Amino acid sequence: MAWSDDFIAAISDRATPLRLRYELEVTQAGSSPGVNGWSITSYGEGSVTTCQIGDRGVRVVGSTLSAGSWSSTLGQMEVDIVGQANDLLNAVTRGTFVVLYVQAWTGARWAREVLGYGQVQQFVNQPGRLGTLIIRDLLSALRCRPTLSPGQLALFYSVTSTTVATDYSPGDTTLNVVSTANFEQETGGSGAVLVTPSSGDDPFILRWGSTSGGVTFNLSDPSTDQHGTTRTNATTGDVVASLLMVSGHPIDTARKVLHSTGGGGNGDYDTLPADWGLGLPDAWTDHDDCDLYRIATLATMTWEVMADAEITDPWSWLSAILARGGFYLTNRQGKITVRGALRSGRPTGMLTSRAGQTVLVITDADVESGTVEAWDEDNESEVYNVTAYGPTTDASAGGEDPATLPAVYRQEYDLADLAFDYGVSGDEAQWLASIVDRVAESHQRIPERYALSCGGMRMAQLAPGDQVELDLTWYGGRIAPPPGGLLPGIVVQVSPDWGANRVSLVVLVYPQSAEVFA
Repeated sequence: MAWSDDFIAAISDRATPLRLRYELEVTQAGSSPGVNGWSITSYGEGSVTTCQIGDRGVRVVGSTLSAGSWSSTLGQMEVDIVGQANDLLNAVTRGTFVVLYVQAWTGARWAREVLGYGQVQQFVNQPGRLGTLIIRDLLSALRCRPTLSPGQLALFYSVTSTTVATDYSPGDTTLNVVSTANFEQETGGSGAVLVTPSSGDDPFILRWGSTSGGVTFNLSDPSTDQHGTTRTNATTGDVVASLLMVSGHPIDTARKVLHSTGGGGNGDYDTLPADWGLGLPDAWTDHDDCDLYRIATLATMTWEVMADAEITDPWSWLSAILARGGFYLTNRQGKITVRGALRSGRPTGMLTSRAGQTVLVITDADVESGTVEAWDEDNESEVYNVTAYGPTTDASAGGEDPATLPAVYRQEYDLADLAFDYGVSGDEAQWLASIVDRVAESHQRIPERYALSCGGMRMAQLAPGDQVELDLTWYGGRIAPPPGGLLPGIVVQVSPDWGANRVSLVVLVYPQSAEVFA
């Protein structure tokens, strides 16, 4: 959920001195280290009195979204600690999960919101100075499963195999094997196995709905080739390997991996076996934001994500899969979210980031200092054509002649092994076209890059991917606002310095027509 209206109003009111205070509490996911529930504050309460948070000692270096590659860097929070560090270091260690809260005085009460969840990375202490606790943001939690059990650090750690017990022919409704033990499936979904024929034919995938007697897979849709593979004969002794298979909209697929525990009690997306999920608490994700982007990126889109081996780096694996459709993980108002790329300057309904709330407008009154790069130095080469490929068809943005160099002919989004629709409403061509429509701008036009230092904390509510509008008179850029309108931009980094009462932003502004020099 989003920050409350009165909290946002309190941090946005520059006419009244901003009063803030902070809490840091150790929390837990899985069997992560640390003393769960231990806490300190900036106002003298908490588990100990030997140390506390400095009154003006909280800074955030926000993660950065890379438009085009749809990857995010790991951000961090820096918390200044005063007093003795011994009690702190006895309660936390590297990898301890913590939650940092910020409270703002509204004039009538302290409004409390999550500033961020994260993992402790480092503590830096120098004689005669404040100590600083460095906390990686929640995206860091995806680097391995949150457990101290060495055999369970990877996703899909229970990968297993068996062999065919009775010859199989295409169309058979069952697959008989030596043992179905340790083969797993999503709750309410199908399982999948990879059969490798000894004949030399290509391996093929079979879906199963249930098992019988510990030796038989009861096949789902046995007369249909699955996931782009072709069924052939398999004989006794051929290898049958387990597969991780997660089906759904890509944003939902990511949420299942983030939250599944194998128990089903960790929110709506706890549907996978324990070793297929990270088991992060459901409350750590901004589901309202995820749902908004799910609708904006075509809610009927359905992917089948598969893996046939242990995944030792879940962060890289999941990020790479999402990027193939212009989706990405980031943080919003202290929680993790899954978003999809959107074109800038969308119609009003798309610019509105929340129901009943208009897009933020950044004005001269907000900006204390800033620079504008006429061409974003981090942008990749300009592209003539953007094409997305599916299992049976493709979709293209067509050509737009490059206006800058370097340039390349085509940017490809290959979804041939992801975009499957086994009876789910939707159309492959429609899915691919929706992806191309969302991502083409980031490849075919080079944006201006605005690095802005904004006074006050109003902009702290923003997150990478948010759409904003610029009403600035000083910028002198090459892209002019549309007649009678404001300049639309996309936020790619938000770094609030709560102690200094200042927010640093990076905003990309794209040309809105081919006639504008790109």
